[in-house]
Amino acid sequence: MITTVNRKITKFITYGVISGFFYSLFWIIILVKKNLPDEILADNTTYLYFAAVFILLVLLGLYIESYALISKENIPIKYIIIFAILFNALLVFIPPITSTDLYSYISQSRIVSEYHENPYLVPYDSFSNDKLYSSLKTVWSRNTAIYGPLFISIGAALTYLSGDNLYLNIFSFKLVFAAINILIIFIIQKITNDKKAVFLYAWNPFIIFEFALNSHNDVTLILFVALSLFYFFKKSSIKTLLIGWSFLVFSALIKFFTLLFLPFYLIFAVRNLEYKKEKIIFAVLACLAGLFFVALAYYHYWDGFKIFSRLSTLVAEKSIFSSMGIGAVIVFLLIFKIPNYYWWSKIINRAVFIITYFLMLFRLIFIKKEREKNGLLKYFIFSFGLFLATFFTWLMPWYTTLLITLIAIYIGMEKKYKNAAYIYGITAYGIIFYFILR
Repeated sequence: MITTVNRKITKFITYGVISGFFYSLFWIIILVKKNLPDEILADNTTYLYFAAVFILLVLLGLYIESYALISKENIPIKYIIIFAILFNALLVFIPPITSTDLYSYISQSRIVSEYHENPYLVPYDSFSNDKLYSSLKTVWSRNTAIYGPLFISIGAALTYLSGDNLYLNIFSFKLVFAAINILIIFIIQKITNDKKAVFLYAWNPFIIFEFALNSHNDVTLILFVALSLFYFFKKSSIKTLLIGWSFLVFSALIKFFTLLFLPFYLIFAVRNLEYKKEKIIFAVLACLAGLFFVALAYYHYWDGFKIFSRLSTLVAEKSIFSSMGIGAVIVFLLIFKIPNYYWWSKIINRAVFIITYFLMLFRLIFIKKEREKNGLLKYFIFSFGLFLATFFTWLMPWYTTLLITLIAIYIGMEKKYKNAAYIYGITAYGIIFYFILR
């Protein structure tokens, strides 16, 4: 006789199998794209794009239903992890569908590995004789690099090993990113020891889509943030906190977003050391380690502040893909017919972010001298959430993957499982954003 528990496990497995089926539908989309004649494909690309969004929305529904089952029943964590690995494996051999960023990673990395030039100064279009140029060229090929030097160096190593084989280049990045995504699952389990937190990350369809299929480099940033938190939540010592600090610096050398977290980490780390001498030693070593890793990462690329020219242009750029706060203020300014509405909206939102951020630091230092370790996650989540909401004139949906990860870890640490609703909302926002991108 099948027990009630077995029936619940069977139901969860059924959700996993159905989810796997929907992930496999991305194979059909890519096969259609490859086999349709160009003139027919040009007229139907939008339909294929929306088909991908529809699949993701169905997967979101299955994700929510599966989490509800986990919340009520004793589902073994092994089933969560096995299916998560399966979902990643189903997508890892499919070329990106809704993004060309992977081709930019490869092309900019080849500037280093094949031509020994500086991608912060020389765009890929300068190498139109490259053997892979016709396949890797995108609308971004005319621009120099904006990612951190650690990621450029990692990419250069992968492209060096892959040589002039296009498919090996593509799938070496995809395999590494998918493997990192799976590794993050185990790190979250180690940090939280909570299967619900593991599920919220591991089965999240937007996470899987962006990392295993579209292969965005945010997964490497998240790996280092997760490792930083893993060491931070260990028993506090100069060694463990310094390792965690180093990983957080590495994350900022992938993308600069996590520079926001460094002051908070430093304050909490110092407060969690018992003796004044330890606090001073840690603060000094942290500063020295940070400077060392930054200098080492930039050693081959530094040529003055002009290497940030493309990044500064992007920060100032005007686009329809702005943060929600910028869009909301634009609407308000348009109602009152205020000129230069975009510029004013950008200034107002960024001022709100900067003032709020420094008020958070002031509060942490002078008013509420927190040392409870879980408090660090609150500051990470709030500062980054506000950053996404107010700062960007070029906001892409996959930027929210870090926020999803942080909330999942926080839920696991605090056992506040109803906060999964925030993850549902952010995930839905990320998926629906693709309608705007299209």
